[in-house]
Amino acid sequence: MTPGPVVSITRLESALCIFAFLFAALSTAAIAPAYISWALLLLCVIAHCLRNGTSPTREDFLSLTPFLFYLGWGLCVSVMGTDWRRSLAHWRSDLVCFVLWSCYFVFRRHGDVRRWALRGFWLGATFLALLGIMQFIIYYWFPDVNKLMLASPHSLIRKIGYLPTNDLYRIHGTVHPLTYAEVMAMASLFAIGQQWRRSWLPIGAALLFLAVLMLSFSRGPFLSYVVGLSVYAALLVYRAGRIPWRYAAPLVLVVCFLF
Repeated sequence: MTPGPVVSITRLESALCIFAFLFAALSTAAIAPAYISWALLLLCVIAHCLRNGTSPTREDFLSLTPFLFYLGWGLCVSVMGTDWRRSLAHWRSDLVCFVLWSCYFVFRRHGDVRRWALRGFWLGATFLALLGIMQFIIYYWFPDVNKLMLASPHSLIRKIGYLPTNDLYRIHGTVHPLTYAEVMAMASLFAIGQQWRRSWLPIGAALLFLAVLMLSFSRGPFLSYVVGLSVYAALLVYRAGRIPWRYAAPLVLVVCFLF
């Protein structure tokens, strides 16, 4: 019996996996370090293309069309606004969306990088959810500890102890409550879409993310979550031609917890 071929991973490919993992993990909680990881990831991609003599293909640029349309439409709306200078200042921030297209290019070319980025996202989202639960416990049961956090000389500790509104304790991790809720909604829906044959870990993660989503008291992300959950349930029934209770049971549990 002859052994199979040994697939060697170069240092450049290892660097791609590391920076993709860091970008996905940090982007949920810390934007500036995430952008640094993305820049290093992009440099590794360019170096990998130059080393192997590859270049972007037509398929790689297909997802660029909606992005360019988004930028063009935003530019038209900004110019036609009453205060076009101020509108253009905000429109320039939309260029950050180029990060998403560049990540698509990387994930399409390198399957290992995509898997490590997924692991990074799970780690970052889980950390943010647990941080939100810690905030909830401190806000409601240990208000004196929260006052000490707000008086801390370290900005990160003050950010964790920060109360967005005085009359409503909205957990937020290290970001804005709305951004926090958006990340939790996406993470919960993604966990629901995982395969249930292997373990019940995804349903536990989905319930965790849903719980902190509700504790953030953000109506928009919560409504988006309900719509996404409904679409997923409809697609599940449509593909099976019936109600597949074996796979729909975790979804039913989430709905019962929600309502």
